[in-house]
Amino acid sequence: MKKIWMRWATIFIAFSLLMAGCTGTGEAVPLEASGVIEASEVVVSPELGGRVVEMLVHEGDTVSRGDVLFRLDDTILQAQRAAAEAGLNAAHAALRSAEAGLDTAQAQYALVLDAAQAAEAATRADAWFEDAPPDFDEPSWYFSREETRAALEKALETAGDEKDAAEQHL
Repeated sequence: MKKIWMRWATIFIAFSLLMAGCTGTGEAVPLEASGVIEASEVVVSPELGGRVVEMLVHEGDTVSRGDVLFRLDDTILQAQRAAAEAGLNAAHAALRSAEAGLDTAQAQYALVLDAAQAAEAATRADAWFEDAPPDFDEPSWYFSREETRAALEKALETAGDEKDAAEQHL
């Protein structure tokens, strides 16, 4: 412990003499010294790893926050981006294809429905007048009384129009 105090006391006295500019002879002389002043070491690392392809600063250059210090090889990242864009384009193409398929299916459905309704149009009016078999339990899609009445009124109106047309033709 005594050695530590001795060292600190020696350092303090030497520092005081240097600050006062004393050489021990009572004359004041300017303080001259040589040496290297170094700053704190800072580790610079990018957010992504890679191979450095270009150094924009050299050791000892002054830099500021935001300055670009070096460039990394971005060929792998560019390839990944191109692959992601290709996947996105493929997904868009698949969506357009699915929409076109849906439009085609809807058009085909409309055609088949129209053909089926046209094919049964002649027998459909007759079906309104048929009695259901006694052991037949009418399904929910069977004609209601209101539907039968509306169909009969329409058939009567159509028959009247056809009669009038036939009389004019005569």
